[in-house]
Amino acid sequence: MAPGIGRSWSCIRRTGRPVVKVHVAWGGTPFVSLSLAPKELGQNDMDSNRVADRTVLSRSLMGLKRGERHMAHRQQMQPHFAPKAVLQGAYRLDEVSSLYLRTWSSGKTRHGSLKADLHHWSANSPGSFLCGREWEQRTDLSEYLAAIGELEEAISFRAFHPFFVHWLFPVRAVRARAAYRYLFGHFESALERRLQRRVKPGVEDEGPRDVLETLVNLRLEPSGGKARWSHGECVEELISLVAGGTDAMRYTLAQALYLLSRNPDVQDEARARVLQAGDPGRSSGDPFVLNVVHETMRLFPAVPFSSKISEARSIEVEDVTIPARTNVMWMKTAVGLNEAVFADARWFNPSRFAAGPGGERPAESIASAMPFGAGARHCIGRHQAEHLCTHFLSAVLREFELVPVHDVAVSFSATVSVTPSSVPVRLVPRPVRVGAEQRKIASKLQS
Repeated sequence: MAPGIGRSWSCIRRTGRPVVKVHVAWGGTPFVSLSLAPKELGQNDMDSNRVADRTVLSRSLMGLKRGERHMAHRQQMQPHFAPKAVLQGAYRLDEVSSLYLRTWSSGKTRHGSLKADLHHWSANSPGSFLCGREWEQRTDLSEYLAAIGELEEAISFRAFHPFFVHWLFPVRAVRARAAYRYLFGHFESALERRLQRRVKPGVEDEGPRDVLETLVNLRLEPSGGKARWSHGECVEELISLVAGGTDAMRYTLAQALYLLSRNPDVQDEARARVLQAGDPGRSSGDPFVLNVVHETMRLFPAVPFSSKISEARSIEVEDVTIPARTNVMWMKTAVGLNEAVFADARWFNPSRFAAGPGGERPAESIASAMPFGAGARHCIGRHQAEHLCTHFLSAVLREFELVPVHDVAVSFSATVSVTPSSVPVRLVPRPVRVGAEQRKIASKLQS
């Protein structure tokens, strides 16, 4: 058995050419699980297992088959998710975040618990970021969030089972179709509202262009006598973006608050850096707070594992040959705790992602865990998700002390993303700090 390769319903033998046994439950594609994420997973001929997405969101970047159409879609969308473009759209986040910060300052929650509030925030933030004023900030998003969860469950269930499996579970299939119809109607309405506003003579959209505006242009501007993107492609792309980020961001923030509450020294340093930056626009991009997010993702990945498959050739991992047409799964929780990949892996240490003084210690990289995937299928919304989480976490640190709650039992469930039963953290409003403390903070950081 090679280091880093685990036995999970399958194994590798060294007798002659290594053989991966078939996963016998469904008689489908064989697979092997890894406790590291080798760079070979980013090669162009390694594709994600997209069986589920081709039946659920077949017209989005998630579901399009690799090729010219997929490449064209990604090239047309990519500029809007570059770091500079993400920062230009950040002004839309303040209004959403302030609703929750004001409520928590009063000692209450907006939706009954911190967990529920984080879930609603993780729906409203990407919704506002993607759709601008066309996003409906409703008080109750229960049906919307339930539909996202149902769609995630369908993707997870179908990803590793043969195509015929939905016939064996008709109720599950009915729920998935209902969730898809609900989300399609929800985002179709936003697209139609923007289209109606755009087609009026002399009407110009205000502020930086959002993703919805980009999709409207792709829908309207002709290419070869036809619209570049179909109506369905535009709507499904919006669905794929929110489905891929909503629950994952909620979980990442919940675990970041948990870790900071139980590591007061790290919490104090993160807050000091946020306060030293002063301007919320600057502190939202503080590298230490981003490192807190990355360290949280290393220890508690929102998506526990991902997989790639090569149709054409085998790959070498730790001197073991993995044959073509094998699902190669990297188990992100195991990768994050692998001492061969991350030093002192069980220690919550955001500073690991920054080089030591004088270069005495090289910086580690979250890329070693591949939380956002790699290659042509890597998450297009990575910078958006990082900025949303860092921006909000900075705002929380600026205004609250994070205090652990010890008398709460927490359980976890998972479809595509992990869901905790509660967030055992209490937010205690901080008093307004003035000049003397700011100078003390600056002195401490400089030392």
